[in-house]
Amino acid sequence: MAIPYARAKRWLEKEKGLSVSEKPYGFEIDEIANALFKRGTKLIADWNPSSPVPDGTILCIYSRVRYRDFHYVLKVPGGYMDPWFDLKEGQMVGKVRASLPKGTKIYVALVPAL
Repeated sequence: MAIPYARAKRWLEKEKGLSVSEKPYGFEIDEIANALFKRGTKLIADWNPSSPVPDGTILCIYSRVRYRDFHYVLKVPGGYMDPWFDLKEGQMVGKVRASLPKGTKIYVALVPAL
């Protein structure tokens, strides 16, 4: 997608009408799809994605152990960009991880339309 994280976050917060840290926390799938569509990127929700998913796919993942709510990662060459790679309070650092976090499942994939 080649969109800097800070810019995408601003677009999403504008779509939501609130900061990511305000209740309800995070973003809904439709907020992500609508924010990107308004800027020329069309995504298709795939509830049963093939493996591996193409680069540029936004994955909504969950784990009852690792995350409080659903979590999003972006498929990039060589892995997944995870904005919350390190879940330590106040240190949520984004990094590319080689694979999805252990024990997570894909809820839905937002795949770029061709």
